[in-house]
This record gives sequence, structure tokens and C-alpha cells, in this order.
Amino acid sequence: MILINEHTISSGEFTTMSLRNTENSIVLGRPSAGTDGDMRIFMLPGKIKTAITGIGIFDPEKKPTQRIGLQPHIRLDPTIEGLMEGRDEYIEKAVELINDDGD
Repeated sequence: MILINEHTISSGEFTTMSLRNTENSIVLGRPSAGTDGDMRIFMLPGKIKTAITGIGIFDPEKKPTQRIGLQPHIRLDPTIEGLMEGRDEYIEKAVELINDDGD
């Protein structure tokens, strides 16, 4: 189980792309931030500091990831009830899927 969400950025996205190539891996959660790739910081006239990414990043299926994010195999959106109860629905679902796979 590989858990991701919109807070999964940069090296976490590269790690996810690498791990999802392993046998029986499942990516669970919400799309990642789509913030992988190199970053170039430079100054514009007027001393305005800005940054861009200079290379394209593609997942193992050759789909672009920048600004799009990695898409999970199984999408899971936390519920209001789960948040109010302090439950980690990502972990609960991951454990459920692991236990179901063993049957």
C-alpha cells in the first residue's frame, strides 16, 4: 500500500512512481500535488523573484505529472465523520485491502 494525497510533493511523488512499479502495489488516496521536477529561481525586472520548472516529468505509464499529480489506483476521500472521530481512514482502508487480499 502506498498512501498519497495532495500533500505528497516532489520526492514523495518520485518515490510513489518508483514503488508503484513493484508487484502487487496499490496506490491509495487522493491525487498528489503535481510538483515534481527541477525548479529554477530567477529574478524579473523590478527585483521580482519567481520560479519555474524546466523539465517535463512523466509517470511509468508515460502520462504527465506536473500540475496534474499522480492518480491513485483507488481514490479515497476522508469523510467528515471520520475526521470528527479522529480516525485515519487511509490506514483503515489500507488494512482492509491487505486483509481482503489474504483471503
